[in-house]
Amino acid sequence: MRACGDWAFLGRFGSGLPSVATAACTAAALMATAWSTDAQAVSAKDFEEVVDTYITERKDPEHITGVSAYISLGAPGPAIEIFAGETSDTNGVPISGDTLFQIGSNTKGFTGALILALEAEGKLSMDQTVGDWLPQYPAWKDVTIKRLLNMTSGIPTYSERIPLSRLWVTQPNRHYTPQALLDYAYPSKMTKLPPNSGYFYSNTNYILASMIAEKAAGRPYKQLLEEKLVDGGAKYWASGAAAYCSCVAV
Repeated sequence: MRACGDWAFLGRFGSGLPSVATAACTAAALMATAWSTDAQAVSAKDFEEVVDTYITERKDPEHITGVSAYISLGAPGPAIEIFAGETSDTNGVPISGDTLFQIGSNTKGFTGALILALEAEGKLSMDQTVGDWLPQYPAWKDVTIKRLLNMTSGIPTYSERIPLSRLWVTQPNRHYTPQALLDYAYPSKMTKLPPNSGYFYSNTNYILASMIAEKAAGRPYKQLLEEKLVDGGAKYWASGAAAYCSCVAV
């Protein structure tokens, strides 16, 4: 079966803010218990029953209304798709293979891929710093791009700010610019988040990385995604446009 990160990506519609990964991984574990030694003997219907039961029991405490999951044992299969529940607890529509999900932090992988592609093109280096590209944030000037991506930057995460958490509850549809989010983390008289060391998961890191990608490429993040990962992604990578030089270990 796929890792829990993929389950979270494919896997859940919710009306609250609990951990998506927790619910999705729990559902995955439940489905694993239904797996037979004879994989072919287990049908999508068997798994749908497990997921339906899970949604019924956990809908209220975990604020979930539906699950979309994909199980694969690799070639030649079997591959099983499971759709259960609805997109909302009010006026929802049934989950299907065409249902769109908010993918949250899976976009961090997109940002990392863009940074690597731009490094391969010679437009930036992982050893360059925030100060090299974004001098408007001097408190973080010595942090390398590599440390942003591997979560060892020491930079706090804006999502720990209580005022922002309140806004997420009271104004869930509000949109924020990257600069606005960074303001919640950048040191000031009003912002004094605790320091961190070693590995620390910070959403701020990837906002900075996306801004660096934009500046290095001279194009908006959305356009970069379309060019290198979505519309033209397959052609871009297959053409060798992002191939590393011999000096880079891969």
